[in-house]
Amino acid sequence: MRTLTCHSFIERELKRAGIGFHKKDNAFLAVDDVAALQAAADRLSPTIIRKQLDYWTLSWDRSSRKRNAAG
Repeated sequence: MRTLTCHSFIERELKRAGIGFHKKDNAFLAVDDVAALQAAADRLSPTIIRKQLDYWTLSWDRSSRKRNAAG
């Protein structure tokens, strides 16, 4: 299952960019490039959030239909 939290989104963005960081739970304890961390946070837009919510809604609907058909 895909997830979207601010922290997981930023973590994926930093990994994609090859930026080193140390994270514990939802806290970034160290990052090699603070500007890259801020830029990743700035990219988490309402459009990205909406796409993820739409994905979850569609996935939930499909899963719900399968359970109902099997029941």
